[in-house]
Amino acid sequence: MEWSDAFVATGEGPGVFAVVPGHRQAVLDWIARRRPPLVVAREVGSPPVDAWVVLDGGILRTHRHRRQLGCDHGAPDRHPEDEVGGNEVVPAPGMRIIGWAALRLVAGDLDVGLPAGPLPGEPSAPVDLTSLRRRYRATSASDAAVVEQAELLASCTDAQMLRWVSTALAATAPPMAVPDLRVV
Repeated sequence: MEWSDAFVATGEGPGVFAVVPGHRQAVLDWIARRRPPLVVAREVGSPPVDAWVVLDGGILRTHRHRRQLGCDHGAPDRHPEDEVGGNEVVPAPGMRIIGWAALRLVAGDLDVGLPAGPLPGEPSAPVDLTSLRRRYRATSASDAAVVEQAELLASCTDAQMLRWVSTALAATAPPMAVPDLRVV
């Protein structure tokens, strides 16, 4: 199976890939085996979000959410007349992988074929799966940067925040591969 059978580049931000519905359980099983750091966000007026930290990004699961008629929760551009039939589902529920290294690690562990070259939008040449696994094992759930990354991911309750967070994570991600150094 090729990576594009299980994951789809969404255009929601740099390195954001939707997990195809038929493969979500495999990703949840990967999470159960690997036990990445988790933050759960359950805020009134926002969809419930589960966020797991994986390397340069993580896995984000957004649950179905219904807004009450006329409830704007601080959004100045929302009006009762914008609601659909009294309720509106926001944003689309589903599962996303954020970050090229995160996608490569999960897909590699699930034995999904990845291209030898860069994924869509990937800024550098890919690194090998062994190196990604080593980096992942070195991740400490108590590290302040990991906790902050999980909290950032859990704040992705709308498309604008998802774009902002994925852009911030992509900008601060460590280089995927080190260029070959040759002595002259």
